[in-house]
Amino acid sequence: MKVLLSGTGGAAGWPEPGCGCASCAGLAPGHRRPFELVVDGVIRFPAAELPAGYRACAGGLGLICPDGATLLHLPAGRAVPTDGPARYDVVLIDLLDHPERLGALRRTGLADDATQVVAIGLDHRVRSESELARRLHSWGAITVPDGTELSTNTDLPTRTDLPTNTEPPPSVKPPGGTEPPLDAKPRRDTKPPADAESPRGTAPPPDTAPPPWDAAPPPDAAPPPDAAHPADAAPPWDAAPPPDTAHPADAAPSSDAAPSSGAAPSSGAAPSSGAGAGASAAAGVVSVWGGRQPRRALLLGGSRSGKSAEAEARLAAEPYVTYVATGPDGAGDGEWAARVRAHRRRRPAHWATAETTDLVGAIGHATTPLLIDGLGTWLAAVFDEHGAWEGDRAPVEARCDELVTAWRQARQPVVAVSDEVGMGVVPATASGRAFRDALGRLNERLAAESEYVALVVAGRVLEL
Repeated sequence: MKVLLSGTGGAAGWPEPGCGCASCAGLAPGHRRPFELVVDGVIRFPAAELPAGYRACAGGLGLICPDGATLLHLPAGRAVPTDGPARYDVVLIDLLDHPERLGALRRTGLADDATQVVAIGLDHRVRSESELARRLHSWGAITVPDGTELSTNTDLPTRTDLPTNTEPPPSVKPPGGTEPPLDAKPRRDTKPPADAESPRGTAPPPDTAPPPWDAAPPPDAAPPPDAAHPADAAPPWDAAPPPDTAHPADAAPSSDAAPSSGAAPSSGAAPSSGAGAGASAAAGVVSVWGGRQPRRALLLGGSRSGKSAEAEARLAAEPYVTYVATGPDGAGDGEWAARVRAHRRRRPAHWATAETTDLVGAIGHATTPLLIDGLGTWLAAVFDEHGAWEGDRAPVEARCDELVTAWRQARQPVVAVSDEVGMGVVPATASGRAFRDALGRLNERLAAESEYVALVVAGRVLEL
């Protein structure tokens, strides 16, 4: 099967004619033409009628060619198909719309290590090509320029063998035969990954979903439309300050940290371009279903900075994620409960959820990637547990020591969200200053043990 992508942009292309947004203004006209697909030189897909030997599937979103090769086109607004072939050779998906659909596809094995996952429908929903490349690197997908031809006739390197900004694989023919499908020249604002050759893991059996810790996740269920979150969505909430603590950002454990979500974990469905769920490591980077996740990632930021949304986006395309919520559930506090509900709606429905302050246990027993949101509410809970706001704070220091040790020994990818508390006014109370100092020291220690650390400001990610 040969797949010619004459256009890879959204319905109006990228830039969109007449649009004055920052994303469109920075590109030359025609940078990416509206999406157009030609299969084997004879089918403009999707097609009302197919030549002999070709069969439509997946409600018209899929195609089975005479040679047995399979293709899935998943545009914006379309749910993951539940019928069709057992797997796809090529998946063309709009990842700017509900990127967790890719994670859902990966859960059921509709794509495997050999599947080519290519982002299409590209437009001003992302601010730049460099930001797009950063996201796709985490999601285990690639982008190609208009005019690129993909082929299933030759063996492909795996996704982890295809780092961003490298030469194309033998089966990707760029326009003119010379320009690589990925951005061959690294942009100034894009850091190439240092882990280009990270090894890959082994996928679990399709009918076996890894438990969040020791419990099996519930039956698979496709994520509802409101479960998705745009990667640029504003974080849903700020955590409440601990007792006797001033409200400034440097005093409160306010974070886009995760309120606890009492929703029962549920499952989704799946194509993938990726490595295996059983993760393996090299230089602190773990291959997980096509993405290359740092083993330990720490995201810092102020209240409503976008740090939670960034953390969720990093793991959006993973088939299995355990969300560790360290905050209260909002009982008796209507405003807090509303924030919890918003947070639940934004997360992919197939993610498992654990509400706990036992982060040492969560990290030590993890069998899936973890998202811990957040460390500010965790530390406030530890202060509460030990009566340390006005009393002995040695137990708090011991708990922080235990967490740093567990973080250092993490076996699964873990992304933690924490408040940057050192940039505001000095808290007015002794307990506020104690909390600020303890969280600042914890952030510093975890950052020293992390492969990836970033500061999120106004939704922008500044790698540290």
